Amino acid sequence: MLALLLLTGLLGLSFFWQPSSAQSGSLPPAFPASVSVSSPPTAPADYFHLQKKIYRWSDQTRLVLVHISTPTHLSGWQPWHPQLIKDAFAEWQRALQNRIMFVFMPDTSQADMVVNWWPVSTPAIERGAAGINMMSTWGKYIAKNDLFLSLNDQYGQPHSPGMLYATALHEIGHSLGIQGHSDQPTDIMYFSVNERSRLSPRDVNTMLKIYAAKPDFTNPPGFHLSRFADFQKTQQKSGFRIPIMIPIPL
Repeated sequence: MLALLLLTGLLGLSFFWQPSSAQSGSLPPAFPASVSVSSPPTAPADYFHLQKKIYRWSDQTRLVLVHISTPTHLSGWQPWHPQLIKDAFAEWQRALQNRIMFVFMPDTSQADMVVNWWPVSTPAIERGAAGINMMSTWGKYIAKNDLFLSLNDQYGQPHSPGMLYATALHEIGHSLGIQGHSDQPTDIMYFSVNERSRLSPRDVNTMLKIYAAKPDFTNPPGFHLSRFADFQKTQQKSGFRIPIMIPIPL
């Protein structure tokens, strides 16, 4: 879960993301490029010790299927939003050294993750949240994963591309396995982000340690989450006790 923090004053920074000129709709203002963020001298190299349980994709999962919704009817929606979110997924993919690779699907029927949109940052779960990750577990298995991003702040003003990008990085970090939040504001997984926020070495080191650890919760090996109902049937036939599906806000 990500609390909203907007900061301005970005003059003098370099920029790297622009949507293709072939895309329709107005182009967004450019936003700051990913930069090397130095952690405080006293900060450890990662925050893996803050992870109480390990939720991550199984060792047999190489491709994660993602659907990014396109709510053209919502105020603040722009045609370049899906590419912005894909760029955030690509940054995490590089950080994980292609251990997980993302494939984008045209609909939800085959998706492991679904990216949804709110019109404003006023969800019932937390007023002013810019994004949230909802993961459902069934026993020791991850059964469902939804990301929610807001298009506008709590005052109805559209989020900048930089803020949307940072929010997406944060929520994708939860989807990949980081539970809770970092204790350092220089990390993308700190409880709040701003337009300057990007992956830090601590974020990357923590994620790599998560994927080197044995998971407590993971997706069923050999099954995409879109086929979780099929997996449940195989477990029930083998006498597996049916647990309750538990949604977890991250």
